[in-house]
Amino acid sequence: LGQGRALLLSALAFALYHVGILDGWVSLWLAALMVAGLFCAGALFDYLDRAGSLVPAWLVHIAANLAINTIAMHLFGIW
Repeated sequence: LGQGRALLLSALAFALYHVGILDGWVSLWLAALMVAGLFCAGALFDYLDRAGSLVPAWLVHIAANLAINTIAMHLFGIW
């Protein structure tokens, strides 16, 4: 595919996988916004992997998950 197309396909797959988890939970417009944001996140992870190590992308993904989960727990009054 070449490096550019591989990055685009990988970022799109990342976005669609995550939006598929929330199927039916959000409106179409919010889903489109989520796809755009997740596509950018996927592209960032691909960029972080440019040196050949998945560790930087994993660390950023872990930090993002921790932040999202912390916000959700606060919003739902769990923590």
